[in-house]
Parts: sequence; structure tokens; C-alpha cells
Amino acid sequence: MGKHNSYYIFETFLLGIGFFAIYIYSPHVVIETLLIAFLLVCYSGMGILHHYKEHDIHAKIVLEYILISCLVLSIFMLLKSGIV
Repeated sequence: MGKHNSYYIFETFLLGIGFFAIYIYSPHVVIETLLIAFLLVCYSGMGILHHYKEHDIHAKIVLEYILISCLVLSIFMLLKSGIV
């Protein structure tokens, strides 16, 4: 973890604040969905930026971040809709 400490601390802080905001706004489905979408964009962006800075970015990595984010958002929306 050595040289990436600040990256991991910032990511943990961002996700912690985001999850707290989602908890606070949980009665408001639209705001909650927007917060989750924003967090997923930040997560994907930070991951892609991290790989770019490490010079090991490939199309496969970018696609993986995008697909994982879409999967998480889809699961959230299905759970909130009451279908599942």
C-alpha cells in the first residue's frame, strides 16, 4: 500500500461521505439514485486515473470499471423498484 496511501485515503473518505449522504437521503429515491450514480462515476474515474498514472491502463480495465458501475447501479435500481 506504501506509495498509494493518499489515493486510498481519499477514496475511502469520498466513499464514506457518499455512503453517509445516501443514508441521510434514503427517503428520497431520486436524490439517492443521483448520489449513487455520482459515487460510481467518481469510483470509475479514480480507478481509471490510477491506472493511467501507473501506466497500465488498457481498454479492458476501462470497460471493467464501466460495467461494474452499471451493474451496481442496476442492482440498486432493481432493489429500490421492488421487483426483486
